[in-house]
Amino acid sequence: MKDVNQYRNELIGKITVEVMQKMPELICKKMDEYEIAYDDKIAEAMIEMYTAGLNDGLSRATQVMQSAMMYKAFSQLLKGDDEK
Repeated sequence: MKDVNQYRNELIGKITVEVMQKMPELICKKMDEYEIAYDDKIAEAMIEMYTAGLNDGLSRATQVMQSAMMYKAFSQLLKGDDEK
């Protein structure tokens, strides 16, 4: 049986993969939409924005997940449920 840390780490891994796969596609679509040409400065800015967005998204996802796990644990305690 998985403990809370294993479950959390698996969810963070899944969220990380989803965010990393979708972010570049969104950036490319916007650049194409506004006909922005790539250059060194734009590439650096994109890397910084991507990294900041990824960190912020993961931080929020982790907070949501922790809140949900706390709610579930408290709910089980209040119900007197020993099952996980």
